[in-house]
Amino acid sequence: MISSRIIHIWKIIKILGALSELCELLLVELRVSNDINIISEIKPLIEKLIGMAQHSGLYYFLIEAYILHGKLALIMFDIKSSRRYLTQARRMAERHGYIGLANEIAGLHRAMMERLDIWEQLEKIDAPISERMELARLDDHLKGKFRMRMMKMERITEGEVTVYKGSQTCLVCKGSAEGFNIYICPTCNSFYCKVCTQAVIDLENQCWSCNSPIDASKPVKPYKPVKEVGDTKESKQPKKY
Repeated sequence: MISSRIIHIWKIIKILGALSELCELLLVELRVSNDINIISEIKPLIEKLIGMAQHSGLYYFLIEAYILHGKLALIMFDIKSSRRYLTQARRMAERHGYIGLANEIAGLHRAMMERLDIWEQLEKIDAPISERMELARLDDHLKGKFRMRMMKMERITEGEVTVYKGSQTCLVCKGSAEGFNIYICPTCNSFYCKVCTQAVIDLENQCWSCNSPIDASKPVKPYKPVKEVGDTKESKQPKKY
C-alpha cells in the first residue's frame, strides 16, 4: 500500500512538472520574440522550483533548476553568476550520486570557459537572444528534456526521498556537513563540506553568505553579480540577470 508520504511527494512532482512546463513555454516565447524581459518571468518560476525541490529533498530537480539558472545568467553575459550556479549544480550532482549529470554540467562549464571570447564578442554586438540561447545550449530545455527527466521521477520510492532539514547542511551542495570534514565560516557560521570548501576557494575564495575570505593564504576573487539597469524611456535595455 502506498504511504501518505509517497502520495505527497507525487503531488509535489506534479507541481514541479507544471512549473517546468511553464518555464519551457516561456523559453519558446523568448527565442521567438527576442524579448529578454521574459527572463524576469522565468526567474520566479525557477526560484519556486528550487524552494519546493530543496524542501522535499528532490535533489535531481534542484540540480536541473540550478543548471537553467546558470544558462539564463550566461545569455545575459553574467559569467560570474553562471559559474556559481553551474558549480553549485555540479557539486549537488556529485554529492547525491548523479555522476552522469555531474559530468554533463562539467562539460557545460568547460565549454563556457573555452568560449569566453565568443561571449564577449556577442555582448559587444548585442547578439540576438536566439543566437545566445543556442550557444548556451538552452535548446535542451526547449525540447522538453527538463520536463521528461522530472516525469521519470514519478517512479520514486520512499527510500529515495530525503527531507531537507536545514541544519548543518552544506551551503553549496545541500548535503550533510558533519564530522571533521567540514568548514564553518567564523563570521556567519555557514557550513561547507570539504569538497565544496575547495570548490569555493578555487572559484572565489569567499563565503557565499557573508563574503569573508576562506583561505587567508590565497587571493580573493570577489563575486559581483551584474547590477540591474533601470528602465528608461530612451532605452529599451532590459534588466540584467
